[in-house]
Amino acid sequence: MNKTKKVVACLDVAKGMLVKGIKFDEIVSIKDPVEAGLKYVEDGVDELVYYDISATVEDRSIFEKPIEEISRKISIPFTVGGGIKSIEDIDRVFKLGADKVSINSAALTNPEFIKEASKKFGSDRIMGSMDVKKVDGKYIVFRGAGKVATSLDAIEWAVELEKLGAGELCINSIDNDGMKEGYDLKLLKEISSRVSIPIIASGGAGKYEHFIEAYDAGASAALGASVFHFGILDIKKLNEYIFDYEIESLKFDDKNLIPAIVQDSKTDEILMLAYMNKESLKKTMETESSWFYSRSRQELWEKGATSGNTQRVVSIAADCDKDCLLLKVIPNGPACHTGEKNCFFNKITESKDLVNRQVLFEEFELIKNRKTHPQKGSYTNYLFEKGVDKICKKIGEESAETIIAAKNNSKEELIYETSDLLYHLNVLLAEMGVDLDDIMKEISDRLKGE
Repeated sequence: MNKTKKVVACLDVAKGMLVKGIKFDEIVSIKDPVEAGLKYVEDGVDELVYYDISATVEDRSIFEKPIEEISRKISIPFTVGGGIKSIEDIDRVFKLGADKVSINSAALTNPEFIKEASKKFGSDRIMGSMDVKKVDGKYIVFRGAGKVATSLDAIEWAVELEKLGAGELCINSIDNDGMKEGYDLKLLKEISSRVSIPIIASGGAGKYEHFIEAYDAGASAALGASVFHFGILDIKKLNEYIFDYEIESLKFDDKNLIPAIVQDSKTDEILMLAYMNKESLKKTMETESSWFYSRSRQELWEKGATSGNTQRVVSIAADCDKDCLLLKVIPNGPACHTGEKNCFFNKITESKDLVNRQVLFEEFELIKNRKTHPQKGSYTNYLFEKGVDKICKKIGEESAETIIAAKNNSKEELIYETSDLLYHLNVLLAEMGVDLDDIMKEISDRLKGE
């Protein structure tokens, strides 16, 4: 399971070789970037960033071969930057296999480029990168590989990049680059207090502790380059260090336990409550399977180890006081030992007006189940048998009936016809292999852009 705080390895490339310098100067060649990138992925970095650092200065397109070679062999998020000046450049890089692009100089020349790119490809695939240096006590944005000062205030430019549609920021400190004395924490704090999108800290890593300092300053990820290139820090040990940091930041009780609420990640249904100690939490993070501590047996236990009713953990969050955990899981079978779907079936009271806001997800799961396990006489299976044309025809009919209901000014009729329309839309999604979560993500991304 990925940590909430991420480690990013950076590959600065010039003339086909991995390079590194100090304060964006004294650039020296080191090794083959493809070989290095694959090694960092094997060692456990969460993301990989590839910068063709001379592409913009030399006014040329990015070299494609190493990008394609790396992307073909890795499965973690892969960001590419350098020389990206147009939508066509972004499209080409994505076709090579990159997951995100980093835009720096082109955004300074034409800020609307960020807006255009995020609208076409999604803000989560567009990273705004900025090279920052302190000038007369003020943080200033630089361009031209960190050689030319602009008149832009770095904090204000970060705010503007978010408004334009960047889904993430990479803050490169020129002053700290290659110095191995730690990130510019003041800069990170100032920017993180003004934006809501994730921030990657870049420039200054030299010790394991520096990564933690960056996270505490507001960064969601910290980037390392020379510390990995020259073996100063071990990525596997760094991950263990961060795991321990995340666990140690929690508040366990006097018995070294913390309550953990388990929730269905798709429906938001609360499934169970159990307790974890540091060991069970670490095993959960490592295996992505829920592990707990039994207070009666005084031992660790894995959910579903004997019953088969396992839980795949997709995220772990702590509450505001950090004394309670929320595990979002994908359950395989009932959560309760009684065979009930969840452990909270002994109802004490319930509002008569209670409406399950997750009923749309439940309907969708039922429809998908009908597709994989057909039932004779099922109307849903009849639609699947007839195929896309029939389903689309029904959607057209239900859309017309929904419009008529609205024109009739009948709320009851509108509710009924809208329910029919949503049902048939769910059937179409299932037929086309589109998950309802994909639609929810798209809506969420659009809300972020508002």
